Amino acid sequence: MLCAATGAEALSLVHREPPPCIILLDLMMDGLSGQAFRRAQLADRKVRDIPVILVSGISDLPRHARELEAALYLPKPIDVARLVAAIPQLCTRTTAVA
Repeated sequence: MLCAATGAEALSLVHREPPPCIILLDLMMDGLSGQAFRRAQLADRKVRDIPVILVSGISDLPRHARELEAALYLPKPIDVARLVAAIPQLCTRTTAVA
């Protein structure tokens, strides 16, 4: 598992080898926001296909999930059982979770 405190740090981590098989992304991060991270990820052909699970406490999370092409969204507080159940469905490679 890899963890990043900022969107900029997350962008560098997704380019590691092997790349993560899934990204758990909070929309509210310091510096580069989760939205900006996801837009940059989608624009990068090397990492755009890594599935993203959006997490946030914002009320319009479903809209953001659609706009950012998230594989799944989870409102805070996170339903851990739902998260754990989603990971094997979304993570088709046997690499780390970011």
